[in-house]
Amino acid sequence: IDPFYNVEMNQSPASTLTINNRMDITNQLTLTSGRIVTGANEVRVTNTATTAVTPGNANSYVQGRLRRFIGGIGAYDFPVGTSSYQRANVNFTAAPGVHNLLAWFNDWPGIPPTPPNPTAECGAQYHTCPMLNNGYWTINAFNSSFTQITTSGTYTMTLYNTAFTTCPGAAQFGVLKNNGSGWFIQNPGCHANAKAAAVQRPGMSGFSDFGTGQSVQPLPVYFTLWDGYVRADEAHVLRWDVLTEGQRVSRFVIETGSSSEELRPWRTFSADTREAVRENPPVGVSLYRLRVHLEDGSEVQSSVLELRRAAPEAGLKHLEAFPNPTTGELTVRFMVSSAEPVSLSLWNALGQVVMERRVEPSERGWVETRLYLGELPAGPYLLRVMQGGELHTKLIQRQ
Repeated sequence: IDPFYNVEMNQSPASTLTINNRMDITNQLTLTSGRIVTGANEVRVTNTATTAVTPGNANSYVQGRLRRFIGGIGAYDFPVGTSSYQRANVNFTAAPGVHNLLAWFNDWPGIPPTPPNPTAECGAQYHTCPMLNNGYWTINAFNSSFTQITTSGTYTMTLYNTAFTTCPGAAQFGVLKNNGSGWFIQNPGCHANAKAAAVQRPGMSGFSDFGTGQSVQPLPVYFTLWDGYVRADEAHVLRWDVLTEGQRVSRFVIETGSSSEELRPWRTFSADTREAVRENPPVGVSLYRLRVHLEDGSEVQSSVLELRRAAPEAGLKHLEAFPNPTTGELTVRFMVSSAEPVSLSLWNALGQVVMERRVEPSERGWVETRLYLGELPAGPYLLRVMQGGELHTKLIQRQ
């Protein structure tokens, strides 16, 4: 099969393009206007960039099978559908462990099934309603030999539903999975969503069928805010707020870890706390989950939040010393990329060493120590900080 480099669907007016063989695209699939109808064939995008396929829209998507090669951590869109546009987004938060994913959308053959009783999490009871009636996605994983595999790295699944009507009284919606034995919750927690148009579940692994469960039971706790950001000094700032239905919060517990399977309690906060700061977090991905403990002894948990800290550049970086000028006490901060010992020395204007200090970092990241200049006369001093063969200096003024 001769591949295409770029394919852009931009028909006016929007119509269809039916393929009678596999369509291979080595760079970019751009979906603006018009549908690609595959039948039993497939559109295959071999570019592993997350942006190699655009999200599409209600007038432009793959009506049939879309296969994407997977390159690494990141979010991959699958704009597929039958008579309507239905997009799935797979956001790998760990090494994918798959070579490619093949996705398509299915209409229900009749009345949508109802998940078995119980299918519940955090107050949402998906067995109280049939599955959302627009249909469901099939997403299968393959290795480089195009053999189907059932395992994968951890990912967050987001389903963007269109052309549906909800169950009467449905107030919560969640991503459910079917491996062939019925619809179930993978990674249960407080992952119900208030709107059916976009439902998300973190901490998933393995691929099969995905659909949207509905619940007429509201959550006892509503997370009106649960987000975070990385501060300029690389600290992680977490923020939250909740509404409860006739219950009082007794405390909050934040869990953290490098994967959803490894989340462990980090700190406990009082009921009136709404923000936490984690100084000097580990390099790489940190996942966070908030547990809300209620006074009646029950608890609910949030979705998993992901923050990242970039690896520091090699060597000794970002030497700071304050206050400068100083009247006696001097705080010295710097960043290290290894646990190799660091030597600090202070030199007077005559070139004499008047103070020495050895610091042994316990891990990579920011290191802070204090020097006391109380016995030294006023005047200029040169601070020298060395790790390995790398030297940084800063002029200090003693008042």
